[in-house]
Amino acid sequence: MPPIEQRLKAFYWQHKDSPKTLESALAQSDQAALFALLHALKGAAAILPHPRLHEACSKAIESIDCIELENVPDVIVTLRLLLEDTRRQYAELNEEQLLSRLARLIQQHNLEALQLSATMMKQDQSPLSANEAETIHSCLKRFDFSQAARYLEEVMTSSSRKRT
Repeated sequence: MPPIEQRLKAFYWQHKDSPKTLESALAQSDQAALFALLHALKGAAAILPHPRLHEACSKAIESIDCIELENVPDVIVTLRLLLEDTRRQYAELNEEQLLSRLARLIQQHNLEALQLSATMMKQDQSPLSANEAETIHSCLKRFDFSQAARYLEEVMTSSSRKRT
C-alpha cells in the first residue's frame, strides 16, 4: 500500500469535486448517484484511513437505504474539511511538479495519469492549455502512453524555452 501522503494526494485529486457532486445529487434527490459516490468515498476513507469520513458515509448510506437523506450533509461537511486539510498539506504542487508527476505516471503506464489529465482539463489554473490537456487525455484514453509521453515532453520543452 502506498504511503499516506500518496493516498491523500490521490484522494484529493480524485474527490476534490465530490462535495459539489453530492450537493447536486442531494438537491435532485438522486439516490443512485448519492449511493454510488458515498460507497466510493466510504471505500477511500477506509484506505486512507479516515474514520470520521468512513462513519459519516456509512450513516448516510444507511439513511439512503431507508429513503432518508438527512445524513448526507454531514458527509459533505466532513469531506470538505478533509479536502481542505489535504489541499493545504499535500496538493499544493507547483506547475513543474504537477507536470513532472504526470510525466512519471505516463512513463510508468499508470492509469492515474488518465485521472490526473482529466483533472487538469477541468482546472482553471492548469499548467497545460485546454488543447494540450485534451490531446494528452485523448492519447491516454487510447492507452497510447508513448504518444502521450512524447507530446508532454514537447509541451514541457517548449514551455521551458518560453521561461528562459
